[in-house]
Parts: sequence; C-alpha cells; structure tokens
Amino acid sequence: MNNTEIMKNKSLFLLTENDVNSKTIKKIKITKNFIVVPLTFKTIELLEEQKIKFELFDELLSPKEYESIDNQVYEIGRTWDEHDYLKQIFEYNGVNIAKTIEGELTSSLLKFGHRICILEKIFSAIKPNVVYVSETTKSISKIPRLFSKNYEFEIENLGSKSDETNFRVDDYMIGFDIKGKTVEITLSRKNFNRIKKYYELLWKCCYKFSSKQNKQKTGSEILLLDFNLVTNESTLNNLSNSEFDILLANTRRPVIWNYESLKIAKKINFQNIQLNFNKDNNHPKLLEILKKFEDFSKENSFFFEKFMINNISFWDVFKNDFIKFCKERFGESLSFIDSLNKVLDKKNIKLLITLNDAQQLERAATILCKNRNIQTLFLRNTDINIFKDGKRDWEMFALNKIYSDKFAIYGKLTKKLCLEHKIDSEKLVMTGNPRYEELFRRETKGDKNNILITLSGIASTAWTTFYSISLVLKYEKMFRQVLKSLAKLDKKVTIKIHPNQDSIINVQKITNEILPNATILKNANTYDLISQSDVVITPPSSVITEALIMNKPVFLFKFLENDSGIPYEKYNAVVATEDENMIDFKINQILFDQGIRNKLETGRKEFLKYALEYREDSSEQVIKLIRKMTGSKKVNF
Repeated sequence: MNNTEIMKNKSLFLLTENDVNSKTIKKIKITKNFIVVPLTFKTIELLEEQKIKFELFDELLSPKEYESIDNQVYEIGRTWDEHDYLKQIFEYNGVNIAKTIEGELTSSLLKFGHRICILEKIFSAIKPNVVYVSETTKSISKIPRLFSKNYEFEIENLGSKSDETNFRVDDYMIGFDIKGKTVEITLSRKNFNRIKKYYELLWKCCYKFSSKQNKQKTGSEILLLDFNLVTNESTLNNLSNSEFDILLANTRRPVIWNYESLKIAKKINFQNIQLNFNKDNNHPKLLEILKKFEDFSKENSFFFEKFMINNISFWDVFKNDFIKFCKERFGESLSFIDSLNKVLDKKNIKLLITLNDAQQLERAATILCKNRNIQTLFLRNTDINIFKDGKRDWEMFALNKIYSDKFAIYGKLTKKLCLEHKIDSEKLVMTGNPRYEELFRRETKGDKNNILITLSGIASTAWTTFYSISLVLKYEKMFRQVLKSLAKLDKKVTIKIHPNQDSIINVQKITNEILPNATILKNANTYDLISQSDVVITPPSSVITEALIMNKPVFLFKFLENDSGIPYEKYNAVVATEDENMIDFKINQILFDQGIRNKLETGRKEFLKYALEYREDSSEQVIKLIRKMTGSKKVNF
C-alpha cells in the first residue's frame, strides 16, 4: 500500500475515560494513519499515561456557536411538551409533570448539544474513513451514527464496559474526608435513595432520643422544602422564634444528617414532614401516561423535529433513554404530588418556601400550591453567578421564568440580573440573604499562616462552554500554578473541594505531586475554613462573597477569558488574573503587600454595599415578607 492509499484510510478514535484500556491501546498501536480525540477531560490524563498522542478541536467552535447551542437546548427543554395532546396526557392534579423535569433535561442536553456540534466539526475537518467509538447502552455514545451516512464513514465498536452518563442526576458523587484526604464514590440514584432512607432513620432516632422540642405554636403553618439546616440556620432560628409553625420536608439531603445539623435541630421548633417520592414505578397513572406518550412518539414527527440541534435530529438515538428517564422521573413526581396533597389536605399551610423553583420536586410543589391558592416564595440562598466575556449573551436558564409568587433577592446586583432576564418586577422583593447574616456577625481573626483554596464546580449544567476540554485544561493549569506558588512559601494550605459536584480535575493527584502536605476536604464547614484563613484563593464561586463578608483578602483566578460577570474588580474587592503567568506575582501581592491589602478592605465594603442589602437584618426582612404574604396580623411595615 502506497502513502497516498494510507492517507486516504483515516481512522478516528473517539474516546472517553472508560475506553482507555489494553484492548483499545493495542488497536490504536496497530492502526495506521489514526487520530485520537478525547471526548472528556478525564480521558486526557489516561492517554498521557499511555503516551498516546491526541488532538483537541475545541477551537472549531466559536463563542457564538456555543451560545447558539445553549439557546437551542434551552428551547428544547422549555418546549418539548408543547403540543395540545401532550399537555393533556401529562396533566395530573393540575400539574403538568413534563414541566417538573425541564431543569434536569435542559442541563443534561447541554452535553448532547456540545457533543453533536463538536463531532460534526471534527468529521468535517478530518473526513475519516473509519470511526472507532464505544457504542454502549447510553444514547450519547450513539451520536456518531447521526453523521456516518453524510460523511461516509464506517463505525467500529470498541466495546467499553462502562457507560457514559446521559442525565445529570442519574448518579450522585459522595465524598468522605479521611485524614486530610478526600475519598469520592459514585452511587446510582436508586442506591443513593436506598442508603439515604436508612441514614435518615438513624439520625431521626438520634434526634428523638436527645431532643426536648417545644410544642408547636398556633400560628400560620409554613412548609419549607429541602432546607439545609446548617447553611440556613439563621433563617430557621428566626422563623422558630416567630409566630409561625415550621414544617420541614426534605427530599434530597435528610433534615438531620450529621452532628452539626442535629445540634441545630434541637434548638429550633419544627415538624419534620415526610414526603414520599421514591416508590417503584407502579403509580396507577404512570402506565397510562407512558402508553399514550410512546404511542404519540411513534405516530407523530413532533419529537423528531423538536429534539434537533443545528438541523440534526438526535431523537432516534435519544428516544429510548428519554422515555426511560421520563418513566423514572414521572414516577417520582406523581408519588410526590400525591404525598404533598395529603399533607396539604391535613395541614392549614399558608405558604410554601423553596430554595429553587426550577428543580423537579420544587417545581411540582410550587405549581401544586399555587393551584390550591397557597402562596409560594422562592428564597434562593446562593449567589447568582453569571459570566460575561463580551463574546456572547450569557442567559441563566433558571431565571427565564420564576414560578413562585415572590422571589426574595439580595441586592442591586441580583435585581439587575433578574430584570435583564425579564422577570416580572412585581415578583422581586429585596430582603438581603439570611444565609449570610451570621457571617456579618462573626469575629474572624484568622491565622497568617493559613491559606484556603476553594474549587468551584464547573458550570457545565448551565452553559456548553464548560464542556470545552481546553477551558478545563486552563482551569487545571491555573490550579497547578497556584500550588507551585504556594509550595515556595511556609504556609499551611487547605483545599476545599466543591461539595456537590465532581471536581473534574484530579485534585488529589495534582496536590500530591506539588504540595503533598496540603489538606484536602470536601464536607468541612466552609465558613469555618474561611474564618480560620488569612487569604482565600478561588476560581469564580459564591465563596468569594462569603470571604468578602468575613473581611478576607481574595485572590480570584479566572479561567474564562475576559470574564467580567460579577463586578468584584470594578470595586477593587479582589485581586484577580486570567493569566497563569501572573499568578505567582498576584499571590505574593495579596500575601505581603500591605498597601494592596488596605485597598482590598475598602473595595470589599464598596462591593458589599452594591451586592447585599440588609446585611444582619435579612431574616427579619424575610419574616416581614412572610407576614405580608400570609396575612399575619403582625405585619409591621
């Protein structure tokens, strides 16, 4: 075979971390004229260990193309059920259960949208003859099929044993802190809920044996859904001391889940309400819905035309997994609606408070309560982080429509973002953030030798840009450089991993290589860690606001080019850079330049004036709002 013939026979290997095994490596080594493309960031490390060359094609997608993918995915998530017949079959007790999965469907489809668009660019650029890919049981692995005919290539199955996850909450990542190291395990949704059930029983028993809870009051009953006692202690304490009866119902993290939450639970007056949603898929309405749903999908082209990115329909490879997904989530929603209705029938609940009305069960509860003329309040307790790089419009999917009657917001910054997303201004009520009250009251001296690094979750559930491997590589490089700079200093370093997300980069391995004496934690109280530190180092994260409140100097390393979202730098509230070559200089500035530290202290105050209202009185403002919404006689404004 001559060189021309060899060049014509291009082989393309599309690999995830599950595919880098001895069989695949052998196949690559015996293949001529091959190109290896990692589909996920974690694949890169494995390829490098095996000394296999690979290529990245992220630059083929422009910022505007990423924005276009986002917009198309958002449109699918919001309108996939908008057909008169579908609205009828998905209606249950006044709730369109299709709307309850809107958030998770959208965040999951961002990966599909990115994969479809980047593969089309790769196939167009390379024009392969053979594409090697693992066609597993999951639909995302079958995306190359969509292009095989038009680009005239054959598909060879690598036969990986592991499946790439389709939907965001199919699995849960659980972390354990053991002797300064973090051990993470992945649990399926089903196993997580099984373990959670017994874990919850354990802590309920601990509470029952140790609590001397007061009798319930006779005021209006308020249902709080999925409140974390630890991070919402101030709000719960103030409500407990008010005239209202508190009902707590948690569907994810148990109400009482560790010693810290147990300690708080014993101080507040509440009822723990059990809402069922983890039943097997045997709800009598579910089979009827699924039958009509599947029949409609076979007889109508609606879904084929709806599930489309760049005029490429992925419905044929997606439908089986999507119907299974709907079966599981609809079963949960139906059981939850029945359970909540029983509680609402028995109790005289005047108000529902959620921390997020875009998630599955919170959305179901909000719609159900509104239908029963029960007031609903969205009390978000984390910052709204948005990116602005001047190259695209960054929309926040969760802000597109607020279902709750009122949305309690923190300050001018939040209001600006809400109005930019065309949220009804009548829904917005300025209350400040009760979660931060205790931070304003804390005395935080810290230790000059302590440095805290916090790592944010990569926002791939909000925007497709964060599926760019090159972007995550920059994040990793900047983290490495931070550790290299700190390794030169005689400082005690603690690394706090994001509690709810897979950290993407291999934090443990990188730290062992560069700064092995650093402590790595996942579940420790972030407020305590900030309080004990002299300086906080972080990528974009809500931790920045928390550190500013506790009067800590913050070094922000920005891995997104031209990021000017939240105006920390405008107010000189942080030291920041997006250039990894400047990290060493910036860290030395923030640690040792007293002039810089003085300017930062002034900047912190100015930023917080803009971002947060009511500071130490935000819980009081929330209670005033609750009184107004429930018609309490104790309205005092």
